[in-house]
Amino acid sequence: MLEKLSGVTRSVATGLPPLELDEEVRLRQPGVQLFLTGGAAAGEGEGELVITTRHVIWLASADKGYKVDFRTISLHAISRDPASFPMPCVYCQLDIEQECMMPDGGDDAAEDEEADETSEVSEARFVPAVEAELEAIFKVFCECALLNPSEDEDSADEDGGFFTAESLAAGGGAPLGTAEGNLAHYDRLLAQSAGGMAGAALPVDAMGAMALSDEAAGMFDDAD
Repeated sequence: MLEKLSGVTRSVATGLPPLELDEEVRLRQPGVQLFLTGGAAAGEGEGELVITTRHVIWLASADKGYKVDFRTISLHAISRDPASFPMPCVYCQLDIEQECMMPDGGDDAAEDEEADETSEVSEARFVPAVEAELEAIFKVFCECALLNPSEDEDSADEDGGFFTAESLAAGGGAPLGTAEGNLAHYDRLLAQSAGGMAGAALPVDAMGAMALSDEAAGMFDDAD
């Protein structure tokens, strides 16, 4: 879901398109080239990469730019393999099954034409001017991606299928990854099961692995 930003009014103070109410800019990196699947072999040119808490934005000029929602990015990674792409880059795979978002304004014919162009984009590559900048860009990518889980991840979390350090600590308990937090985590799992073992805390090591004693290891053996 790639949105073209041509014709979108930008802030005089920041030069950015309108942001959502609770959206924050986390990185602005000038001198970044953009290459899109199905686009020109020479790429879209050089512009400024802007990463916010909701979107990845690339701005080349007042009349050229793109924006993509983090929920549309199904995969992002650093690519340094010249066999797959000649330049080191941050590679993004886009979920093209979602409906394409179009910029405000313009006639129907123009919107249809832009929809055809952007609906073919399934990959985007961001190439900074200096390779050393890749790590910093990727770090912010990861941080902001975590703020925008997919709908599947949201549903799993609501159903209690997944636990995070933040969700376990929200109730005042120790975070996951510590011995106390892991114990609390397994207590919750046992309490939700129908095996009648609720409240029986099993020992865990500091890495969260089950540390059953020799006696506990045989507790599930068939009786003689």
